[in-house]
Amino acid sequence: MRCFFALSPPQQVRAEIDRLAASLDRQGRGHGYGQRYGRRIPAANYHLTLHFLGDVTESQLDCYRVAASGLHTSGFILGLDSTGFFRGAGIGWIGPETCPDDLRQLHEQLGVQLSACGHRHEPRSYLPHVSLFRRCQVALKPAQPFLIGWQVKDFSLFESVPTRDGVIYRELCNYPL
Repeated sequence: MRCFFALSPPQQVRAEIDRLAASLDRQGRGHGYGQRYGRRIPAANYHLTLHFLGDVTESQLDCYRVAASGLHTSGFILGLDSTGFFRGAGIGWIGPETCPDDLRQLHEQLGVQLSACGHRHEPRSYLPHVSLFRRCQVALKPAQPFLIGWQVKDFSLFESVPTRDGVIYRELCNYPL
């Protein structure tokens, strides 16, 4: 099974992110380019990845569950106020302009815990983001500045489940901060 640890926005934040995505979608279509920003990701799939695990066995999954439960940190406020674009992957996203220390510490501490199970950190630096569009061809350019405030109180372990209609993310465990 394919798994990852992530922050999952509460419903109110998810709705704000979706309103922004809808606004960008309308704005992109208004320029005569069709789906300028690509295919919107369903709101149910919005998340901010902490660590991607990839394909894992049941025994690895058990180890990751226990490792994550040993993490002791506090909740924090995360501000989503910037857009980005991964050209190679074709992903348009939003995230914090600067990664807050609390989020960086959560990412690093979870990585240390997971390393006991054999998980290796990605070599590139951590860039927190919530993906909004796939097959994106150009950078997202919102009509107005935005700030979406998110009170982070927990994180979760998810399984990525492919379906006929696309992927869905099933929460396996939740860890309060």
